[in-house]
Amino acid sequence: MKKPLLALAFIVAIVGCGDKKKVPFLGQWNGQFEVSKVGRGPDTPLDRKHHMLRGYVSIRLDKNTFLLHLEGEQQKVDVKGTWSYAGSQITLDPKEAKVITDGGENGVDPNLKYVPEADLYEAYLNKITLKLSADGSTLTGLTTTIAFLEGIHTFKKD
Repeated sequence: MKKPLLALAFIVAIVGCGDKKKVPFLGQWNGQFEVSKVGRGPDTPLDRKHHMLRGYVSIRLDKNTFLLHLEGEQQKVDVKGTWSYAGSQITLDPKEAKVITDGGENGVDPNLKYVPEADLYEAYLNKITLKLSADGSTLTGLTTTIAFLEGIHTFKKD
């Protein structure tokens, strides 16, 4: 009986304090960077699928911070920063990015897709703008270039 009351108190505290327009953006959104064009190497639908980065963005009320985590076939990207919003758009402003490539003992596995670490790092230090859908269930980015990959970020709230 105490847990539901605590949860209700927490929700009331969030909604009752500050800017209520922030609430639709808050929480964890699962999704990916969906590749629509590969600018270097083969550009087949299968290659685009293998280059896709899947993960989540967690948008937090605590000092308007976010954590973006994406994984490719042999790479992980973690981005931390702050966010702001205007209307139905949220802008992620990265402060730090970390890229880890795990190709095993011999370095990068040439049989798996990857992006050079420096290119991925540089790309994820740029701001990302996402638009909230009318029903509040999806965040969709503008077409963007991440190294030699062109595509969009899309995240859905569970």
